[in-house]
Amino acid sequence: AVVSTQSTGSQVQTLFHELGHALHGILGRTTYQHTSGTRGPTDFAEIPSTLFENFISHPRVWTNCLSPREQHRGDDLTHLFNTPYTALEMETSILHAMVDLTLHSGPPPRDTCEVVARLQEEVSSLVYPAGTAWHHRFSHLHIYRSKYYSYLWSR
Repeated sequence: AVVSTQSTGSQVQTLFHELGHALHGILGRTTYQHTSGTRGPTDFAEIPSTLFENFISHPRVWTNCLSPREQHRGDDLTHLFNTPYTALEMETSILHAMVDLTLHSGPPPRDTCEVVARLQEEVSSLVYPAGTAWHHRFSHLHIYRSKYYSYLWSR
């Protein structure tokens, strides 16, 4: 079994996302290996993985990922993929992309918290929690360096 009925929707989505990266690397055929799979441009590296996430919304796919003793409970997993938070997740991704692009375009700001608070006020329905710095723990800001938008673009 790849997935358990005890798995969260986020865990299953991450599994399929990373499996998309793996398949892209395994199945990608190119003369220039150093530019294929996840070693290529970030914009394009996220397309197969994000596309692969879409397979989890089909019951036939994720039911086959369960162990035989859990397959009869497959219908219980629909709540993992059809949540009322889909719009909020998209809004948060937009905010993350805007923060990433803003912080990596031009000279570094003196106060990143101020920039993030302003952007969150502009694009998010959630209020920025004063006195916090959630973006300091957002590792994609350091890894992607103004390319986080590629997740949105690949959807």
